[in-house]
Amino acid sequence: MDELPLQRFDAATSLLVMHFLPDDGSKLNYLQAIAARLKPDSPFLLVDLQGDKQSDAFKLLVEGWQTRARLAGMEPQRLTEFVNRMQQHLPCIPESRTLELIQQTGFKNAVRFYTAFMFSGWLAFAE
Repeated sequence: MDELPLQRFDAATSLLVMHFLPDDGSKLNYLQAIAARLKPDSPFLLVDLQGDKQSDAFKLLVEGWQTRARLAGMEPQRLTEFVNRMQQHLPCIPESRTLELIQQTGFKNAVRFYTAFMFSGWLAFAE
């Protein structure tokens, strides 16, 4: 993001990207880089895998997603590999932390507009 020109855009989307970034300042820097490139009041859509991977609720959502994926025809070995990679390598964060980062970045009027198992979508507006 930092390599993109600092021109101002009318809107931005981030679809299934931020959950790959560690929460060591990288997520915040990513959102700040997006906010810096938006015109005031421009919409920003963020969709990511989120949740506390240690919580019972997250484990239940993963089980539900696995059932849905199996019913849709996903091969059992591929499904197991995906879940293992997600659990071991994706630094997803709880919904509360996602909202905190959105607000800390200066986006306003954040609202969750989408939820499907462990995936959530947020709409916010640039200041």
